[in-house]
Amino acid sequence: MSCPQPDPLIHQPDGADTADDFYLVVSELVHYKRVDLAVAACNRLGRPLVVIGTGPMLAEVRRQAGPSVRVLGWQADDVVRDHFRRCRALLFCGEEDFGLTPVEAMAAGRPVIAFRAGGATETVLDGRTGLFFDEQTPECLADAILRFEQTDRLWPPLEIRCHARQFGVEEFRRRFLTFFDWCLHHYRRAGDGRSAARWSRRPPAQNEDSHGPAIGPAGTFDGLMRRKNRYSRHASARSASPGGFGTNLPTSKEPNP
Repeated sequence: MSCPQPDPLIHQPDGADTADDFYLVVSELVHYKRVDLAVAACNRLGRPLVVIGTGPMLAEVRRQAGPSVRVLGWQADDVVRDHFRRCRALLFCGEEDFGLTPVEAMAAGRPVIAFRAGGATETVLDGRTGLFFDEQTPECLADAILRFEQTDRLWPPLEIRCHARQFGVEEFRRRFLTFFDWCLHHYRRAGDGRSAARWSRRPPAQNEDSHGPAIGPAGTFDGLMRRKNRYSRHASARSASPGGFGTNLPTSKEPNP
């Protein structure tokens, strides 16, 4: 399997692909991150856990930590990268619009055990680069950890890294330019501006493919491109009829703007 070269915004530490036996949390210590779930679950199971990060709940997390949990507080980037490289898996217990930490862990070749909500559902591949749990409770997370340990899958680091590459700078630039070129092409096809004027007066709704692409789930580019592909087929059909998207003449049922 080949994989594109890493970009500077995604960690890809050097070193062996063998992992240590500890689970990892890298997070700001605030309530909505739900670091308490990771601590409680690892206390319950007696699993080693390393917590990296600081915030208003630092003292509380340290009080909650049992013998198997180490709370390191703030750490420098090189220490964080080293822990990403060596952890057994990242525990991601909060709900984020995107969530960069799971992508950083996967870029280091490590799987993610994540709450099934928000951006993690679009960055983590269930059963391939990680596992999900469905309720924000210590019991549900503990069950996911046990399922992770009992699976026969080897969680190959190279496959996980390659999946993370799609969230890197170069891939984002390529996809963004593809979408920009598509927008520019259809803007130019609007002719003297009548179709463009109709479009500008009526912003596209979330599911209105006929008026241009809308952002997909969680604002991801993949969702947007799926809509773009559907819209392109629809626009081609319209351009073949009088008053279609590729002409300047309105149909008899559509008032002249």
